[in-house]
Amino acid sequence: MNKFIFILGTLVIGTMMSATKADAQNWSNTGQLTSLLVQVNPNDANTYSSRGNDRLMFGDLKGAIEDYTQSLRINPNNANVYNNRGGVRTQLGDFKGAIEDFNQSIRIAPNSSPAYYNRGHARIRLGDFKGAIEDFNQSIRNDPNDFMSYYSRGSAHLKAGDVKGAIEDYSQIIRLKPHDITAYQNRGAARTKLGDLKGAVEDYSQILRLNPNDVIAYYNRGATRTKLGDLKGAIEDYSQIMRINPQDTKAYYYRGITRADLGDKRGAIADLQQAAKLYRKQGKISDSQRVLDKIKLISSK
Repeated sequence: MNKFIFILGTLVIGTMMSATKADAQNWSNTGQLTSLLVQVNPNDANTYSSRGNDRLMFGDLKGAIEDYTQSLRINPNNANVYNNRGGVRTQLGDFKGAIEDFNQSIRIAPNSSPAYYNRGHARIRLGDFKGAIEDFNQSIRNDPNDFMSYYSRGSAHLKAGDVKGAIEDYSQIIRLKPHDITAYQNRGAARTKLGDLKGAVEDYSQILRLNPNDVIAYYNRGATRTKLGDLKGAIEDYSQIMRINPQDTKAYYYRGITRADLGDKRGAIADLQQAAKLYRKQGKISDSQRVLDKIKLISSK
């Protein structure tokens, strides 16, 4: 969940929004208005920050930084403007400059969850996972129900090699949002990395109870069942993918390989022939040939 929190009057969560033609016209009108207000009130910090927000929302990041900087020259005590400039600097790859802005925002407003959250992401980009985790800890202390901070801390735990810590964070998200499919997906992947394959299967199964057409969950459960030696269960998962999408080439391929492992040579060859045919139809000649070579190998046994 690599999003940044900007404060635009009210709290807005997200990075950039795509603008429709109507949006662009509205922004053009708004931009003209804020630019006019800047001319009328050249010493009003809020006018510059407002125009910076307008520029931010429609992708003019350098222009947004210029306006936030001018706003801070006039009023150097606005924590929200430091936070917003830091968010834009992060998007532009200036992580050190962003952290300086978040530091300043926190000095002015020590309980500002957005600044801690955003600084955590900037620290992740610099490889400072320990510092990032500390920031997300503080963000969570400020708001124990902030699921985005749990997601971000979970990501930082994984990057730092603390898989158990990541699982705890994803579990907390599930307690807060029992129907959050991404949390189950992430926890399943983390459990797999930790060797808890049965736990991973449980997570993927829960996803499928929430959304019976989630192809990725069938793939993940099928692969995990294969690792557990449950080849029949894996075949069921790949078959279900085909019911959802009869043209899913990889499902035929993996079911064919699994059938071969189970000793069903005829079924394996039939699936792999279909996979080769679909790859060829898609113009993926090298993939098709690779599958045909696999068929020869299975046939020779």
